[in-house]
Amino acid sequence: MAVFYKLRKSEFKGRPNYGKYYAHTVKMGHVGLEEIESIIQQNCTATRGDVRLVLTELIDVMKKELQEGKVVELDGFGRFSLSIKSTCVDNPEDFNVRKNIKGMKCNFTPTGHRRGLGDRTISRPFFDGCDVNEFG
Repeated sequence: MAVFYKLRKSEFKGRPNYGKYYAHTVKMGHVGLEEIESIIQQNCTATRGDVRLVLTELIDVMKKELQEGKVVELDGFGRFSLSIKSTCVDNPEDFNVRKNIKGMKCNFTPTGHRRGLGDRTISRPFFDGCDVNEFG
């Protein structure tokens, strides 16, 4: 299995990397809930209906827990959390929720572990066995 890339030229004037080339991931399609249900059904004894029921409930529970400010950790998969995007103010008294909160986002960190004592590298199972190849 491989992740493909194409080289792109940076178009952001005023940035240190302007005019330089960088690798941009090529998306090779989309997999939705129905396809995932079918694949899981083929791999185990659960039916598509069973899988849909569990995944739909998982989504509902995750939404509730995330909106309560919790980190949702799915062992072997990763951690989800919500974070806020805001503009900065010079003084705390100047901060206004309506004015300074610009949005929210959902963060995902795949499961990982350090390879050994003192090793700063994190091994992530999602990347195991994956190559990187130029597209085209």
